[in-house]
Amino acid sequence: NERIFGIIYNIIDEKMNVTEIRWDTSMRAPYFNYMDKSVNADQVYQVWFDDENSLRLKYEYAQSMGI
Repeated sequence: NERIFGIIYNIIDEKMNVTEIRWDTSMRAPYFNYMDKSVNADQVYQVWFDDENSLRLKYEYAQSMGI
């Protein structure tokens, strides 16, 4: 939903992500890693999300399965 996307893009805008947005070929989805020093300076978090490419692949798969 929009609130979650706002949180994700805020993490990127605040330069909290420690990796660029990456593409996982087995999951066919984008993700990135980030650190939030206000919570735990040593913890790395990972965010998976859908974008236009991952959604297109999911829609195409659903259509090919007749669902």
